[in-house]
Amino acid sequence: MSTAQSSLMVNRKNILTVNVDYSYNHKWGKIACHIEDYDNIWQTRSLFGKLLKLLFIGHNFEIIVFNYDVKLAFLFSLFHHLYPNKGKLKRCIFVTLLIDVSIFSIKNVHRYIFYYIFLRLQDRIITHTREEKFIYSESFKIRLKNKFIFIPYFSYEDNLILNSQMDRGDYVICPGNHRDIKTFAKAISFLNKYKGIVVGGEGDRLKWEKYKGNKINLFFNISYEKYVQLIANAGLLVVPLKEEKNRRSLGIIATFQAVSYGVPVVVSNTFHLKDYFSNKEILFYDSGNYKSLAKVIQQSFADKHSSKMKVKKAKRKLDKYYTNENFLINLTNVCSV
Repeated sequence: MSTAQSSLMVNRKNILTVNVDYSYNHKWGKIACHIEDYDNIWQTRSLFGKLLKLLFIGHNFEIIVFNYDVKLAFLFSLFHHLYPNKGKLKRCIFVTLLIDVSIFSIKNVHRYIFYYIFLRLQDRIITHTREEKFIYSESFKIRLKNKFIFIPYFSYEDNLILNSQMDRGDYVICPGNHRDIKTFAKAISFLNKYKGIVVGGEGDRLKWEKYKGNKINLFFNISYEKYVQLIANAGLLVVPLKEEKNRRSLGIIATFQAVSYGVPVVVSNTFHLKDYFSNKEILFYDSGNYKSLAKVIQQSFADKHSSKMKVKKAKRKLDKYYTNENFLINLTNVCSV
């Protein structure tokens, strides 16, 4: 029997998933129950309403899988540890921990303490880069070998119909939050031939909405449809990150989207994408160095054949390894051990 087959032999009645964004997957539905199976108004409940509901039914399961909602996972796990009962619950697994440890300082020491306790309340924590296992272990003084588990993230099956009438442009796009926009903007300004597009969030707006560069268009909080259309029609996607400031998984989804649309990708030579692609599939530049980024951008456009071959290799890798099915198999293995 294969690993995949054995991993799927898990009793569905023993696992409850909470706020997971893959609960729609019918294969995962055969592996685990979902909180909304027991509460059809779950999404409208307040945090404490959700906590009370989860405390009422959670102990009927051996494993609870949380996703993203740190506050709910913290409160539930805290109650479970302070007031254990004779229920079946043996393990809490938290998927996709997103803590940028570089933000901690004396001013927000309370946040550090919160996560210091939170990490100790969870039995397993899933990260989407290997480096995060070491970052979190060192930052929060956790020495348990199997506390943090790396599972590669997956590419969403996007059924959105894009405007295929638009020709792919020669603009370079920098989409997503927490990007090194400064290095990107300087690189585009350094080049004469190419224009840039930045797609950011509200945090970026506060800092960049008054930017006057005539070679860069900036968009903030645009619709998802426009966001993916801009990526699909770009000549190149850049994921500019600074390792000392971005100490968590970033850029994975944007890179997956670009690769799925056949758009070449340039990434800073930080840890963020190195678990997923090598220089055989994407291009890397020296983090924080705008001249290095400009050189790689120019290289990608100058040798379009090579760029096209790279992104084809990246697409094959994406379709083979970074699938929803593989992600759920890996997660099931964690649940079954």
